[in-house]
Amino acid sequence: MSSSLTSVNSAALQKGKKHLYIAKTKRVDVSELISLLCAVLICLYLFVLSFFSSSALANEQMQIKVLVTSSENLPLASMIVEVETTQTNKQSAARKSVAVMDQIDQQFFPHILVVEKGQAVSFPNSDDIKHHVYSFSPTKTFEQQLYKGKSADPILFEQPGIVELGCNIHDWMQGFIYVAKGGQYAITNEDGVANINIDGELTRIHVWHPLMQEETKRLSANISALSKVGDTYKIVLSKPMIKSLSDYERLNIDVY
Repeated sequence: MSSSLTSVNSAALQKGKKHLYIAKTKRVDVSELISLLCAVLICLYLFVLSFFSSSALANEQMQIKVLVTSSENLPLASMIVEVETTQTNKQSAARKSVAVMDQIDQQFFPHILVVEKGQAVSFPNSDDIKHHVYSFSPTKTFEQQLYKGKSADPILFEQPGIVELGCNIHDWMQGFIYVAKGGQYAITNEDGVANINIDGELTRIHVWHPLMQEETKRLSANISALSKVGDTYKIVLSKPMIKSLSDYERLNIDVY
């Protein structure tokens, strides 16, 4: 009996040693574990860095230049240039302000005003006589009587497009409000160049002026169809500008 017990105990002891040996051989090397953990952390760091870098790049503004020339290849000043991007409807801080189109010497001043969709316009009367401003344009139809020394409520322009203004009392008065989709627009300088800060990827350029002969007084082009020299896109009118009449010469819209 004693010899049987001894034999069983010996077998159990050998089995336990075997299991212990197997456990020892399967032990994970601590240095390998640390290396693996470091590799995972580095990959995670690079992923996060790449994500935030891409987001910052997407939100970063860049400036483009657009040169507008006549059909005779001459630079055109005071042309309104609006661009479309992948973030076209992004509004600027100016949208929260109230723009002003005054009545001075029985003329709208400025003759052309550029605002953003959703921006309000005030029509003060600096003349000593009464004015009655109106618009029948589909973009915004309204009328407002303006008296000297009395303020009127600003008019909100909710839709993008062109608004042509007149005065019911003085037929010769004519003005325009260009309502842009967002804040990505500019007016060409004396060299015919518009400098525009954009968000997103540039896709399309629009040029507008009331003296243009193109249909709807507007010329639009996809970026792929335009020539580019350096960082400047060039857009050429297909028809000559209309010769201006009376004191409606090249419109001064530098102040608005």
